Amino acid sequence: MELAKAWRDDEQYQQVCEKICNEVYPEDLIAAVPNPSENRAAVERWFANRSGAGDVGVKRMAAIYVIIAEADISKQPNKKSNNKTKTAKPRPTPKVVKKPAASTPPVSPPPIAAQSLAPAAPGLNINLEIHISSDATPDQIDKIFESMAKHIYRK
Repeated sequence: MELAKAWRDDEQYQQVCEKICNEVYPEDLIAAVPNPSENRAAVERWFANRSGAGDVGVKRMAAIYVIIAEADISKQPNKKSNNKTKTAKPRPTPKVVKKPAASTPPVSPPPIAAQSLAPAAPGLNINLEIHISSDATPDQIDKIFESMAKHIYRK
């Protein structure tokens, strides 16, 4: 926790990065790629061979390692956009239409019922497929539906 707090301080950034690099990353990585900012592909290969992660994961691991190994606060991302590469189209300003003041106070919307705020209970759908023989009598068909009402609807 203290290391994370110190990492945010520009004065302590370099020392904290060195400490993280020595405590977190193995010696064989540090020895294999002595200058990771110049040979990022070698860092990615090292992580790919030892971690078993996918391409995106390997690139992320390498990016973090390069940042920590460099320990250079001056290499922060440039937040200014390059206006030469992007030309922004001017947006038309919307016209403001003034409405005359109403003589009656605005009506507030009705309060929302507490029931409508509660999450809806999951629904239950039952699909029944009934195969009735073509030679069944109307009395038998009535008994089938009567039995269904008794067992399904508890009537």
